[in-house]
Amino acid sequence: MVLILFLSITEGFFLEKVIKDGVCYERVVIKSNYQYRSEPPPEIPRVRGSDTTILWVDRNHQKAIIQSIGISGDGMSIIGYWDLNSPRVSLYRSLGAGLPLWNFSGSFPWSYGGHRLGISNDGRVISLANKTGIYCWEDCGPDPKWLYPLASRGSVASRDGHRIAAVTEAGILLLLDESGDTLWSFPFSEVERFQGLDISDDGSIVAVTVYDSCFVIESGHLRDRIPIGTSSCGTQYAAKISGDGKYLVTGDYYGRVKLFRWDGNSYLEVWSAPVGNPWVTDVGISSDGSTIVCGTGYANGKLVLFDSSSATPLWQFQGYGGYGAMVASVTISADGSRIAAASWGDTAKVGGFYVFTLHERNDPTPIIGITRNEERGSLFGVAISESGELIATGGKAVHAYEWGNGGEVYAILAGRYYDHNVGPIEILKPERLLKRGDILNPEAGYYNFGDSTESFPVYLEIWDSTGIRIYLDSGFITGLEPDSTRYDTFPTWTVPSYGTYLTVTYTGLVGDQYPGDDTIKTVSICYHNGAVVSVKPPFSEQTINYRFQPIITVKNSGSYPDTILGIVAIRDSLGQELYRDSATAYLEPGQSQRLILSEFQTPAIGRYTASGIVRVKEDYIKEDDSIGFSFLSRYEIIYDDGTPEGYYWVGAHDNDKFAVRFTPLIGPPHYLTGARVYVNRKDPFDYIQLCPDASGLPDTANPIQTVYNVSAGSAPGWAIIPFDTIGLDSQELWIVLHWPDNSPPLGIGADDAQPLDLRSWWYSNGSGWTRWTRHDWMVRMTIEPEIGIASRDRFTNWIGNFAPNPFSTSGIIPLVVAEPTKVKAVVYDPIGRLVRILTDRLFTPGVHKIVWDGRDGTGKNRAGIYFIRLEMGEVKRIFKVVRIR
Repeated sequence: MVLILFLSITEGFFLEKVIKDGVCYERVVIKSNYQYRSEPPPEIPRVRGSDTTILWVDRNHQKAIIQSIGISGDGMSIIGYWDLNSPRVSLYRSLGAGLPLWNFSGSFPWSYGGHRLGISNDGRVISLANKTGIYCWEDCGPDPKWLYPLASRGSVASRDGHRIAAVTEAGILLLLDESGDTLWSFPFSEVERFQGLDISDDGSIVAVTVYDSCFVIESGHLRDRIPIGTSSCGTQYAAKISGDGKYLVTGDYYGRVKLFRWDGNSYLEVWSAPVGNPWVTDVGISSDGSTIVCGTGYANGKLVLFDSSSATPLWQFQGYGGYGAMVASVTISADGSRIAAASWGDTAKVGGFYVFTLHERNDPTPIIGITRNEERGSLFGVAISESGELIATGGKAVHAYEWGNGGEVYAILAGRYYDHNVGPIEILKPERLLKRGDILNPEAGYYNFGDSTESFPVYLEIWDSTGIRIYLDSGFITGLEPDSTRYDTFPTWTVPSYGTYLTVTYTGLVGDQYPGDDTIKTVSICYHNGAVVSVKPPFSEQTINYRFQPIITVKNSGSYPDTILGIVAIRDSLGQELYRDSATAYLEPGQSQRLILSEFQTPAIGRYTASGIVRVKEDYIKEDDSIGFSFLSRYEIIYDDGTPEGYYWVGAHDNDKFAVRFTPLIGPPHYLTGARVYVNRKDPFDYIQLCPDASGLPDTANPIQTVYNVSAGSAPGWAIIPFDTIGLDSQELWIVLHWPDNSPPLGIGADDAQPLDLRSWWYSNGSGWTRWTRHDWMVRMTIEPEIGIASRDRFTNWIGNFAPNPFSTSGIIPLVVAEPTKVKAVVYDPIGRLVRILTDRLFTPGVHKIVWDGRDGTGKNRAGIYFIRLEMGEVKRIFKVVRIR
C-alpha cells in the first residue's frame, strides 16, 4: 500500500511524506505564483546556419561512464547518467560551459540504447527510476521534487512533463502526474524481461518492451501486444512510438526492422525490412511518424533510414569501422529532418572512422562527426532536440570491449550561434548548505552565448519556503565579449532562520534571441535533519532460525554536522517487541552510514515487523525519522534478497558447474521439500545434483539425488528443481548445477545485497572449485521439519492425504516406502488434460513427500480445482485439490 500525506502549505515549498510498506520518504515540492514560474514557455526562434560545431566536452568523469543521456525538446537541458564508479545524475546547459548545474548521487539500472530516462520539452521535469523508487526532479537542484517509493526498472516523461510512466519491480506499469499521484496502473507480469519504455507526446499511450514483444497501453487498458522476434531471439532495445501513438517501430536480433500502424483496433504490420549486421540495435521514429531510423551491430555497424511509407531504405551509412563497431544508439528530430547516431567504433586506436554522426534526411553524408582520431572511446547514448539543432552524446573513455573506466559528455550545435544571446551559467552563493545567521554576498556567473559584445542587467532573487520573496537585487554586466564569462556579486544577505530557500537569477538583455537560457535556479537548505535511508537486513523473506545483524542506514540530510542515533526494533505478529538495538554516527551534511547492530534470530515461522528510527538534536523534518516494513520467516533457506544484480555462468564449456552450500537451521529429522534457481534463459541445465559435504566442497561423486534437463518455464524467472521429497540427517548440503558443454549463456541470478553469505562456488576442469566472493548465487532450498509421518510403520507402504487443502503456495502428499517401489504422481485439470508430472521414478525405502507448488509444466500457476493421480506400486489414489490465490 502507498499512502501520500501532504503538509498544507499552498505556496512555496512544502514537504510531502510518502509511505510504502511503512517506509517513509520525503520530497520537497515547489509551488509558487511568482512571475517567472507562471509564464508560458517562450516561443524560441529557430535559425539554421553554418555554425555547426562541438560546443563542449565534459571529461570530469570521476571514473564513471555515461550510460544514458537525454536532451530537452527545446535543446537547452542535457541530462546524463554516469554509471560504474561514482554513479550520479548530472544536469547540464547545452549552451553552457560544460559544467554540471547539479549532480545527484545514485545508481540506476543499465539499459541498451542509452534512453532509460525522461526529460520534458522545457527541461523542467526529469525522471529516472531504480530500486528506491521513481524520482522526479526539476531543473533547479539535485533534491528530487518527489520520490514515488516503489522499486522500479525505468521511467519516461511526456513532452509537457505532466505525465511520467514507470515499470515497477512488482510488475506494475504506473502513469503518474507531475505531482507524483497515480493516474492509472496496469498489471505487468513480465517485468523480469523488461527492456524499455516509450510514451506519446501527451502521455496517454505507453509502449513497454520486453524481450520478445511490446505491450501498448492506453489509459490503463491494453491496446495491443506486438511480437518482436521470438522468445529465444528477441531484442534488448525499446520499441518506439510516434508522438500520437499511431506508429510503432521495432527491431530484433534476426536483423529485421518492422513498422506497425494503429487502425483503431490493433497494430497492423506496415512493412518489415531486413537490415542484418547481424542484428538491429536501437530504433527511432520521428514524432510526426514520417521517418524511421535504426542502427545495427555488433560489428560493421550501420545506420539505416526509412520513410514510413516504404521498406526500401532512403539511405544507409556505414562509416563506423569494422570489428566492435556497433551502432549503440540512434535518435531523430521531431520532423525527421535530422538523424544522429552513437557508435562504439572500431577497436582500432586511430582512424578516420566515426563514433558519432549527424545527418540530414536527404543525404547520408554526415553534417558533423566525431572520429576515432578525436575520441578514443565508445559512445553509448545519443539524444537530439526537437528541431535537430542541439545534440547530446556520451559514453566510455575507452572502447566498450576494453577493460577500463572514465567517460564523457558532448554537447553539439548543428545550426548557428545567435547574434544576441546571454544567460546565467551558475549560482555560486548562496551555496546549497547554509547555517542560520550566515552573512554572505550572493554571487552568480553570466555567459555570452552570442556573436556580439553585450551589456545588460542581471537580477537575483531569494524566496523562502512559504513563497515569500525575501531578497531582490540587480547588477549590470558591461562589455561582455562573445564566449566569455563574467561573475557579479550582490549586496549582503543574512540567512534568517531554519528552512529551505530558492535562489533565482536571470538576465535582462533587450533583444535576446534565445530566452530559453535566461534563468537558472538553485535550492539551499538551513536546518538539522537526520533520516532513515533503509533497514536491510532483514529482507522481505528470511529463513527460520537464521541469525543476522540488522543494518540501519542513516543519513544527515541537513546542513549542519550532527551526531545521529539509529535504532532498529523488531516485533512479532502480535506486536510484542522481540529486539531493540541502536548505534550512533557523526556525519557531515549529505553523508550516510550503515550501522551494524547486534544479532537477531527469527524464532518461528510467521510474519514480523521491523522499524528503523533516527534521533538528532533540533530535527527539522519529522516525517523521515522512521520507517517500517514487514518480513516473513520461512522454512526455505535463502541467501539472496530476491532481486538479481546480474547473471553469471562459467562459460568455459569444460564441465562447468555452480554450487551453493546450505546449512539446515532446523534439527533432524528434516525433509527436503523444494528447491529452485533463478535464471535468465529457458535453456536447460543438463543435470542438477543434491550432494553431501566433503571437507567443505560438494561430494559430486556420491550425490544424494540427481535430476536432469532442468529449465525455467519463463525467463528471467525461477526454475523449479524437481528433487524428490526425502528425509535428511546431514547438516551441510550442496546444490550443484551443471551446464552442457555446448550451452548458450544460461546465467544464474547473482545478488550483491550485504552482508554476503559467501556460500557460492564455480567450477571448470581447468580451474577446479573456486569460491565466488562478489555475489550470492540465487539458489534456494526448502528444508521442513517432520510433519506427522515419522512415527509411521516403516515396513509397509503408506500414503497420507494432500495437505493443506485448499492451498495457496504448495501442498504435500507424505509417503512411507517399505521397499524399492515405482511412484508416479500426475496432476490433471477437471476435464482430464495433463497439467504436470510431479514424479515418475523408483523410490528407495524411507520417508518421502511429493510436493506440488501449483505450477503447470511451463511454470505458470492458476487458481482452480485439480486432481492428482498417485500410483505407488499396486496402490492408486486420486486427490481432489483446490489452489487459491
